Amino acid sequence: STPRKKKYFFKNNKKRNEMSQQPTNSQNKNYKRQTDLIKVSSDRESYPTHNYINRILKYSKEHEIIKLSGLGAAIQNVIILGETLRYRGYYTIENIKTDSMKREGYTKPIIKILITLKKTENYQQLSEEYFRLRKERYLKRQELKEREAKKSEEATVEVETDSDNDSD
Repeated sequence: STPRKKKYFFKNNKKRNEMSQQPTNSQNKNYKRQTDLIKVSSDRESYPTHNYINRILKYSKEHEIIKLSGLGAAIQNVIILGETLRYRGYYTIENIKTDSMKREGYTKPIIKILITLKKTENYQQLSEEYFRLRKERYLKRQELKEREAKKSEEATVEVETDSDNDSD
């Protein structure tokens, strides 16, 4: 039997190649986020709270007010995130709205929450401190990785020289 050819979403490979070479919004350094809405997921394992905090602090350079939104199981994560940002002094909670939406084929509605946050007066200082500490932690992790790599390299060299001496 002959192997099947892969099917592509684009009929024309030229168009697919052009699309793959265009930078995404996260890769484009001049990209400015147009909306102040951050949609929060219910899955905390794949996208934990600190990732949202990084993203919010990065996006909020352009926005004075941001909105956190979540549906169903994500409501708990939205509340935790809003309270964490308030507790750390980055934002004040301006408004909390809840709503329910009807879904086709379901009897129970899905609950929605929207928390509006406004920057505090000392936001700039706190966010600069946050990113400075984040950079320091990154550099320390890199340094530790380099040390570990050097140690394992030295250990392999010692094992090789010991085995060379044993063969005499």
